[in-house]
Amino acid sequence: MTHLSGRRGGRALTRLATAALATALAGSLAATQAFATPSVVPSSVPSVVPSGTASPVPPEAPQFPLTAVDGRGDVHVYWPDGRGGLKPREFVLGGWQTHRSGTHVDHDRDGLAEGAYGQRADGRLFYVTEAGERLLEGEWGQYDQLLSPGDLGGTPEADVIARDPRGVLWLFSARADATLRPRIVVGPGWNAYTQIAGLGDLTGDRTPDIVARDRAGVLWLYQGTGEARKPFSQRVGVGHGWNRYNLLTSIGDLDQDGRSDLLARDRTGVLWLHKGAGSAKAPFSQRTRIGDGAHWNRYRLLF
Repeated sequence: MTHLSGRRGGRALTRLATAALATALAGSLAATQAFATPSVVPSSVPSVVPSGTASPVPPEAPQFPLTAVDGRGDVHVYWPDGRGGLKPREFVLGGWQTHRSGTHVDHDRDGLAEGAYGQRADGRLFYVTEAGERLLEGEWGQYDQLLSPGDLGGTPEADVIARDPRGVLWLFSARADATLRPRIVVGPGWNAYTQIAGLGDLTGDRTPDIVARDRAGVLWLYQGTGEARKPFSQRVGVGHGWNRYNLLTSIGDLDQDGRSDLLARDRTGVLWLHKGAGSAKAPFSQRTRIGDGAHWNRYRLLF
């Protein structure tokens, strides 16, 4: 991708890159033709929508692409193949060297990601769609964990949770225009965890849940309640040995069985699927390896 110099060129590059990223996240061929050039996004973007029905993806088991950002700031997407694996990667754009985190969102509750929140190192948070990017209010540089598990608080839109340096977890409910309402405290003590992840329902009650790994390698399940003031039930331990992984993330339902799954990257760079079982006592089945390569450590962000 051609790099532009100067402030004016940087703004032009940002607009082009934003449109290309949003197009890839949305998976819309029409949007690709309208907002991207063939040098940025392939002329045909594969769909993750199963055929046969008008509204095939339940919001409690969403189907998002896996977005991967490497050390150079290049962004790639991997589309689920519907069988628990991922299709070959597609390059989207460059220029994400300063992004600290990103999270897809499904605000319209169709089970697909129509936008994403991106957190930059300078503390700014942007909402990205096929129409462009929009700067949101707030001091977002204070948060070291940022993700959207879905609708946690009973509003139509997806919510965002963020952890501050003191270990306090906060919930931000979204409005219809994707701006975020003032934060609500979830609780202290979340600095006990080195990874927090989750997207959609893990327990079979159609409410989004999350998991968190502590420093001893124990994975804890926080079952969603559907109440913004108390979004999670008491934690439940669901396994040991999770320190074998250096990253946990979720893009929802990879195999289209109606249950959300968890992805985990081990320290050698292998990516594993922990298939959702739909049970609060045992939310995941036996892990299976994704692909035949150990190359996933090349990415500094996976979301």
